[in-house]
Amino acid sequence: SELEERLAELSVELESTQEQLKLVTEHKENFRKQMMEQSSKFVKTQSTLAGLQKEHDELEMSLAKVKSQAKAETEQAGARLEEATTKAKSLESRIPKLLAELSAAKQSEKDQRQKLVESQSQLQASLAARAQLQLQLGSTASRAAQAEEGLVKTGE
Repeated sequence: SELEERLAELSVELESTQEQLKLVTEHKENFRKQMMEQSSKFVKTQSTLAGLQKEHDELEMSLAKVKSQAKAETEQAGARLEEATTKAKSLESRIPKLLAELSAAKQSEKDQRQKLVESQSQLQASLAARAQLQLQLGSTASRAAQAEEGLVKTGE
C-alpha cells in the first residue's frame, strides 16, 4: 500500500517532468526560430550597410571629381564653374543624409548583434534546463522502477 502510494507519486512526478521536458523542448525550438530570424535580419542589415557604404564611397569619389573639374574650368569660363559648383553642392547635401543612414544601419547592426547574443544566452539556459529535466526524468524513472520492483517483491 505504501509502495503503491509512492509509485503513484513517482508516476505523477514522472508525468510532470515529462511535461516540463516537452515545454522546454518547445521553448528551445522557439528560440532556435528566433535566432534564425535574427540571423536573417542581421544579414539583411549587413547587406543594406554594405550598399549604403558603397553609395557613400561613390558619392565621395564623385564629389572629389566634381571639385577637381570645377577648379580646372574656373580658368575657362565662369558659367561652367557655376554649374559645376551647383552640382558639387547638390552632392555634398546628400552626404549628411547618407551618413545618417549609415549611422542608423550601423546601430541597427549593433542592435541585431546584441539580440543574437541574448538569444544565444537564452538558448544555452534553455538547453541547460532541458538537460536538468532529462536528469530528473531519468532519476524519477529509476525510482519508479525501483518502487515497482519493491511492489513486485512485496507481492511475492
